[in-house]
Amino acid sequence: MAVRKSLIDYIGLFDEALGAGTPTVGGEDCELFARILRAGYCIVYEPRALSWHRHRRTWEELRKTLQGYGIGVYAFWTRLFVINREFSVPLLAWGWLRYKQIPELIASLRKQPDAVPRDLLWAQFRGCFSGPMAYFASRKLLQKIKGSNE
Repeated sequence: MAVRKSLIDYIGLFDEALGAGTPTVGGEDCELFARILRAGYCIVYEPRALSWHRHRRTWEELRKTLQGYGIGVYAFWTRLFVINREFSVPLLAWGWLRYKQIPELIASLRKQPDAVPRDLLWAQFRGCFSGPMAYFASRKLLQKIKGSNE
């Protein structure tokens, strides 16, 4: 992503309690995008821009990545609920569970063609359920680090 410095000056930097190297594993990009949109700005997708990502080479790496995505999304949603007082977040989480994740799990259990493998879905579920606590643990760790640096 590319962001103007003036925008960062206005909305602030990434939430340090989210992202790689924290208990939340991710969610920092989604949280920043949410703040950009809440401030009235738009986000533009440029398909010609290149972004290089390392692809997962093993099934276990893929499972761990999907669990991390679940943690990150629910940690981000927890931040929205707790910090931004977005009280619609539980409905959003319920909707995602009911209309996306549960149908995917049912399709996998029925062994429907093109269904997501069950172990990958369970990994994501585990991440989703641990995301809120990961956010609180990350905030507590960050306070401890900042306190020891003073």
